[in-house]
Amino acid sequence: DEEDGGPLYAAKSVREHVKDLEAEDPSLCLSDLVAQSSSAPASGFGSGSGGGNAEFLPHVPQAELSLGIKSGKYYQGHIRAERGRCDRAYVTVRRGDERVAVTVVGAEDMNRAVDGDVVAVKLNDVSRWIGAGGGGSSEEKEESKAKEKKEESKA
Repeated sequence: DEEDGGPLYAAKSVREHVKDLEAEDPSLCLSDLVAQSSSAPASGFGSGSGGGNAEFLPHVPQAELSLGIKSGKYYQGHIRAERGRCDRAYVTVRRGDERVAVTVVGAEDMNRAVDGDVVAVKLNDVSRWIGAGGGGSSEEKEESKAKEKKEESKA
């Protein structure tokens, strides 16, 4: 092809390449190793260990986010994944002059965010905080209790 001005290489999908390989050598059985596009879940997210597809809440519109951040309904920061755990992360947000690390637990609350994303977080009710539910380390429980006391003193 190069001599007659054609392309040196032809682009093709993995599926096409596998079909070509199987045509050249019928003893190869590679088609079953190629992912079937029809087998991918409609949500675009793989099945979890629970057997169902993970479904996420829709993202909040940008205009609402901007107003929410200005009013204090939402807090903005970078999400940082906890090493070795895909279901746990934290977001450092500013609250006045201080910085507070907000722990985010579970796929539902992470809502498709990955390490390094700029996110807006809305604090859950105090009853869902790590220390209030009994989960987390003693350090997290103490931090949560301190947050709870601050919230109660403001009310």
